[in-house]
Formats: sequence, structure tokens, C-alpha cells
Amino acid sequence: RLAKVNTEQEQGLAGQYNIRSIPTLVLFNNGKEIARQSGAMGAADIISWVRSRL
Repeated sequence: RLAKVNTEQEQGLAGQYNIRSIPTLVLFNNGKEIARQSGAMGAADIISWVRSRL
């Protein structure tokens, strides 16, 4: 599952997950954060990033 969050509209959620810059990707497994990446990435790079961490 993938979700996009507007951190300007959802400032509480951004604070809860300590998101300080955008874009930021946070990968969860069973509800626990397992990886984090800040900075723009293309679709192929995102797929590779996720696969390498699961």
C-alpha cells in the first residue's frame, strides 16, 4: 500500500513521523518504520529502494 500525504494540510501527521523536508518516503512493515529516504526520486528508483529494503 502506498499513500501520499500533503504535509501542509496534515501537519500533525508530519510531526508524528518527524517529516522535516519534502519529499520524504517512509517505509513501514507491520506498522513499524523500517526505512526513510528524503529527496526526489524517479519511479524506477522508488521501486528499487522499496525492494532493497523488504
